[in-house]
Amino acid sequence: MKRIFTQFAMMAVVCAGVLVSTQVVTAQETRSQKIYIVNIPKILKEYNRAGNLGLQVTKVRESYVVKMNPLREKLAEKNAEFQKTVDPEKKKLMQQEAVQIQRELEDLERRAQAELAENSDKVIVQIYLEVKGAITDIAKANGIDMIIGYPASSNPADENRPEIARLMLQTPAMIPFYHDRMDLTDMVITFLNKKYPEAKPELPKVSTPTPGASGGK
Repeated sequence: MKRIFTQFAMMAVVCAGVLVSTQVVTAQETRSQKIYIVNIPKILKEYNRAGNLGLQVTKVRESYVVKMNPLREKLAEKNAEFQKTVDPEKKKLMQQEAVQIQRELEDLERRAQAELAENSDKVIVQIYLEVKGAITDIAKANGIDMIIGYPASSNPADENRPEIARLMLQTPAMIPFYHDRMDLTDMVITFLNKKYPEAKPELPKVSTPTPGASGGK
């Protein structure tokens, strides 16, 4: 009899544990999850600090273009003279000069690529950490469980462009085709611009070519 009573007692403890466990799970399941989304490209476009840091990289690129353009012009002139010259000695001298200019161009290109890569890496990490920090602060302050970033055009009108539509349909990331009062993009942009106040970046009026390979004799 005592053994049977002990078994019943053990069963009661187990059942009580199951009941408590079920109640905890039920309480967790009934708690509404707060999940929101943000448009990352729009944040990057309207976050002033990100634009200004991007312009700094652009200015470094332009500084190298200014140095390289005269060398490219000089190399083109040497090539034109080379084609017109018939004197073998002069052609040989011109070829040597062209090779020297080409080497100077290649050296500048290597330095430009190294500096631009280093600066770009620093900027992208800095912006990533600032955006991530802002989103985290907003989530904690508002009791949000998850904020998910999604890729989309920063301008809704661009969705009519075939290349944008193709990109959106092919991207492996989350694509919110419809959402109602879940997008916190503007809140994040306002938060970032207030936390890191900077003037809007002044975009260059005329774009300059990126340093690239040059040909020559």
